[in-house]
Amino acid sequence: MSIKKKILVLLLYYLTRQFAETSELKEANMKVYCNEYVPYGLQTNVVITMENLPVKSAITIHLSTPSYLLAFFEIGNVPKEMPPKFRRTSSISRELSFYAIRTKKKPVYEEGYFANLTATFWSKTDRILKLLGRTKSSSRIFEIREIVPVKVNLPQRCHPHLTMPKCSDAQSPRQVLITRGLFINALFLDTCNLTIRTTYTWTLKDAVGFSQFLSYNTDSPHLSIRPFKLRFSPSHELWRNFYVLQFKGMLDGFYFSSRCYIKLIMGQVEAVIIGGKTRSASRSETLWMDGSTSYDFSKRNKEVQFSSYNWNCYSLEDSRNPFCHQNISCGVFDSCKFFKSWLHIYIPFKSD
Repeated sequence: MSIKKKILVLLLYYLTRQFAETSELKEANMKVYCNEYVPYGLQTNVVITMENLPVKSAITIHLSTPSYLLAFFEIGNVPKEMPPKFRRTSSISRELSFYAIRTKKKPVYEEGYFANLTATFWSKTDRILKLLGRTKSSSRIFEIREIVPVKVNLPQRCHPHLTMPKCSDAQSPRQVLITRGLFINALFLDTCNLTIRTTYTWTLKDAVGFSQFLSYNTDSPHLSIRPFKLRFSPSHELWRNFYVLQFKGMLDGFYFSSRCYIKLIMGQVEAVIIGGKTRSASRSETLWMDGSTSYDFSKRNKEVQFSSYNWNCYSLEDSRNPFCHQNISCGVFDSCKFFKSWLHIYIPFKSD
């Protein structure tokens, strides 16, 4: 095949792939439904629908208000299925009725897929619910947006209202270095002229609140988390180092709450081989390589740095030369993975 034909084939593949990803995003035809008036501080239902589920591409879905991330997940061609679960239905209207969602907006389609979310709204400033669908190719990002107006139905009596400055927007989370820790305070926007004396509860969860990692109780609306404390493994890669810290209190039987979104900045990892970047050895001797001083700056000095080490060996003069790989002590050609920081390479005698 000529070079021109190869370029043409690659170009056609590239354009076809981009078209398929954009097409699946549009064909999904995502919609979001909820009641026009949502209750303050009580669970309510929100339904996301799709006319067609993606198969070839992966679509990232982000559903939020200005202060509340309801859903953040991937669907379609992804390595691990994420919640919520979409189910097929012949009547979107019937499903909305089942979840007690009454809306003036009639479903655009009846047959399709739906997923139900339970949401709790704590901010009277949340007036829109925005659904963002996104897919990305090798060079571009394609997006579709859907916006639904909502009104938080406040209690008849005055209710304390608060926020967490500079971190209530999930799209602009507060960046925190793991080596610095975190100090945060909740700010009351309205105390209803009451003296608020209560125990405050703080919970740290993954970005959408499925898994809880930490819990604290304080007697003031302030919290300090020590350095190196915010390091947890979420159940999905999309939520890595992305957390929500929820603050909750109670006064005269009424709860009030606020959320703070955090993006954890991890430290660097430094790989070190004792003895420097160059070593000399004769053909007949055993060469020992020690990487035990390698360091993960996201961990304290006294913590175990690594549980396993990967070693790769190749020839600078000839990358196809298998000599180096064949003489790594564990006998794996491409990499050597084991639970010690020592690598043993035996270099046999070879006459010229």
